Amino acid sequence: MKRKTFGDRLKELRLEAPTYRSLREFAAAVGLSPTYLSHLENNKVPPPSEGVIERLAEALQADK
Repeated sequence: MKRKTFGDRLKELRLEAPTYRSLREFAAAVGLSPTYLSHLENNKVPPPSEGVIERLAEALQADK
């Protein structure tokens, strides 16, 4: 079984969240660019700093 990456889990949580219908809406809500979030979700960049993770978790109402 493949272990989920940070990006895999981020995308999963975003798609489950009823608040955000698009990556652009989510990006605007957390103050990041849609391109950067796309790169995170597709594992093209390493996980972000703790502060950014906290913003993402708060917006998605998820555990940090």
